[in-house]
Amino acid sequence: MIKVTAKLVLLLELAARRRELRFSDLLSETGLGRSNLSHLLRSLCDNGLLVRSGHGRYALGNKLFSLFFCGDRVALLQQIVSRCANNIMYEFNELTVVTARHQGQRLTLLKTRPQGKSHQVNGSGERYQRASWYNTASGRMLLALQNDEQIKCLVEECGLPSAEEWPEAATTELLWVEIRHIRQQKSLAFAVDADVRAIAVPAQDFSGEWSLCVSVAFLQALNSVIRKSSIFCANTLQ
Repeated sequence: MIKVTAKLVLLLELAARRRELRFSDLLSETGLGRSNLSHLLRSLCDNGLLVRSGHGRYALGNKLFSLFFCGDRVALLQQIVSRCANNIMYEFNELTVVTARHQGQRLTLLKTRPQGKSHQVNGSGERYQRASWYNTASGRMLLALQNDEQIKCLVEECGLPSAEEWPEAATTELLWVEIRHIRQQKSLAFAVDADVRAIAVPAQDFSGEWSLCVSVAFLQALNSVIRKSSIFCANTLQ
């Protein structure tokens, strides 16, 4: 039983470090036999800890994700996110969104809106709601801050952005040009629609990884908020 548990933990650790697991890679990396590996992967999938993402491919399941966000951890996370988001919202009197990258997903952690503001950004307002990488300022920022291998795996699974989502990144070559530009700028201005723009800046988590992002939405006429918000947001969450 102990040996089996150790093998299961190893597979989950590999899955946590990657967007996707390939059966052929696991054979060579774990030293497990084909039959033994198939049995372990099937057990993890049956219990919702892994999911089949394609032929011979596996990814982390939603059950692990739901177990992570439970109890006191959720309360602490929400307390920190709410404090930072509200500070930014009150500073600018604008809609503020905090998002995160977790286990290969872009998640909306919190949206906070001042009274009387009607403009909105794309995506759901639900906490921990998965959202697109391509059609928001925060999604593009969090995408660019992943390493190259993670981005390649994500694009392989999700496909390239559509013309509606990100027209400047419609091909692989153009996408990498956009990613390099975002990495250099460490901030991103984004046209939500004809009237509303958003500014997104990254923030580090406790491990020092750039896995969080704060974005502020504002009317096009308020261009002066861009420089001030990028500085304030970065200082608030670091």
